[in-house]
Amino acid sequence: MQNLRKYMISDEDGRELQESFVELLSDVDLHCIDLEKHQESLKDYDYGIYFWVLTLNNVRYKVYIGKTNSIVRRVKEYTIDFQIHSPNDFKMRFFQDFIAKSVSSFDLSLYFSPKTKETYTQSETQAIRYFKPMINERSNTSSDQKASIKKAFSQYYESVFSSKLCGL
Repeated sequence: MQNLRKYMISDEDGRELQESFVELLSDVDLHCIDLEKHQESLKDYDYGIYFWVLTLNNVRYKVYIGKTNSIVRRVKEYTIDFQIHSPNDFKMRFFQDFIAKSVSSFDLSLYFSPKTKETYTQSETQAIRYFKPMINERSNTSSDQKASIKKAFSQYYESVFSSKLCGL
């Protein structure tokens, strides 16, 4: 994981994070967030941008920035079982599982910056451009990776169509 350094939060990034965001959750396990426990800290926020930050050995890294019109709903979505219609929603859980295979101890924290309905989309774009988090970066996907994803989706939809149209 030597390339993780690229996503390290610099002193300047840290100041911007502290000025623009509030930490809502720390030491998050996306497989089992106790939303009842965190209801009080989440309830006052709706429109805004959120920022997932990874801490390893006291060093923080920029993982992902997203936007939401309800942080409570968005956090719930991170905890539900895999949904075939929205596999992109599971990138953070896949990331957490990947990190857990590589290191024994880490912290995944959620930060939030309240915005208005009119500004949250533009604010997300600006924050992504400023912080350049890992998951928000476009990846170079190989033709083999694309073919693998296409094949999996094809098999899934073929089974769906078969059961709906042929009663199988």
